[in-house]
Amino acid sequence: PVGDLNNNSAYVSFAPVVWTGAAFTTRCALLYNSTTGASVCVLDFGSDKTSTTTFTVEFPPNTSTTALIRLS
Repeated sequence: PVGDLNNNSAYVSFAPVVWTGAAFTTRCALLYNSTTGASVCVLDFGSDKTSTTTFTVEFPPNTSTTALIRLS
């Protein structure tokens, strides 16, 4: 986690996730802790997304007001 002392918050950053050779349709994704098997969050893409080559999930900027997971 990263902290922002000015906003009394902590947030987690994620690098983009890329699947090459992807051929699938999805509407959501699940982030989970591979060590514990615990779910972290579910991402809803808002509509079906189809890929026939490369599928990339990009996360919002890593700041105290835009990061995907924030605590304050």
